[in-house]
Amino acid sequence: MKKTIILFFALMLMAMPLAMAQSGGTIGDAIKEGVSKAIKKGIELAENRLLGLKNKINNNPKISDATKTALSETIDIVVAGLAEFTAKAEAATTLEELRQIKQETIQYLKDNKYAIKENLKTAAAEIGTQTKEKAEELKTMVDQTIKVLKVTCQKEISTITKIEGELGQLDTEINLLTQAINAKDPAAIKQEVKKINNISTQLVQDAKYLQQACIAK
Repeated sequence: MKKTIILFFALMLMAMPLAMAQSGGTIGDAIKEGVSKAIKKGIELAENRLLGLKNKINNNPKISDATKTALSETIDIVVAGLAEFTAKAEAATTLEELRQIKQETIQYLKDNKYAIKENLKTAAAEIGTQTKEKAEELKTMVDQTIKVLKVTCQKEISTITKIEGELGQLDTEINLLTQAINAKDPAAIKQEVKKINNISTQLVQDAKYLQQACIAK
């Protein structure tokens, strides 16, 4: 789980109007309702972030069913645990109880962060691997094509040179993506996947133009 989920949740809870409550004893109904509502809102936001992440992963065709299942099961367990803290907040009657619930909930998210984070690393690696394989296929196909056209279509040598440069860029980014996958670095993988997709799009356009121009000669 991203650190921002925990940080956001912690800030949400710390901003609760606890200062309005009397120190110790029973919390007035109006104050208790406001504090409980703030806790439940923070938990709801955390749940929504997690369920949104689950849906995003499950809808990605580049991620394996095994990884989707593992992440979904982990998130479902965490969300079920958060529901228990919501029930505790509703039942709390003292300031100390609410403070304890706040601390326990934040710690609960921290304790479960690792499992979710590892599943996300696996998902990112799978996306990266598929992108890498497709990029390598494209690189091989275009490279074979321009080797022929470099001899038979001299009039488009400037386009061929441009494509050769793009192939070099693609090769560089493929190597960087491989390093990111091996390091299990989701941020680096995301960055390289974006770069490779952009280069690949331009490469396909230029290769298509080259073929059409050479055929029309």
